[in-house]
Parts: sequence; C-alpha cells; structure tokens
Amino acid sequence: MKLTDENKVSILAALSLFCIVVVLKDVLHVKSDNIVHIIIIYSGCYWVFGFFSHSEKEEAKGSKWNNPLYWRILIIVLITLATIALYAI
Repeated sequence: MKLTDENKVSILAALSLFCIVVVLKDVLHVKSDNIVHIIIIYSGCYWVFGFFSHSEKEEAKGSKWNNPLYWRILIIVLITLATIALYAI
C-alpha cells in the first residue's frame, strides 16, 4: 500500500501536533488549558491548509524539490517550530 501525498501530509500534521503537546507540556511546562486551545487552533489551521492546498501534479518535469509535497511539509514543520519557539521565549 502506497501512501498518497495527502496521507503523508496528514500523518506529519498529526505528529506535529503530538510534538507540540509533548514539548509544551513536558519541556516548557505550559498549562494544560493553554495547550487545549493551541491544539484546537492548530488542528483547524492544518485542516484548512490541507483542504485548500491541492496536489495537482504538473506535467513539466522540474527540479526534484519543486514538488507541492515538500512545500507542505516545510510549512507544517515551520509552523510547529515557530509555535514552540514562541512559548520558549
């Protein structure tokens, strides 16, 4: 069974949310009430991002890195790291 790009992005978003919860709760000791709000907001953000970013492959062969999957992954990772960085400050 081969995973589609949408499935890969969904799995990464779920792992990112899990990572946010673990780091904020166990490492940075953020209150649980704040974490619940963060998870709700970022779940919605990731859902909207996944819903509105279509993965239509272009016929022209370009660079290996010119793939919508890589850009989606990069954006999710950057959002996760930015959220953790904001609470670490």
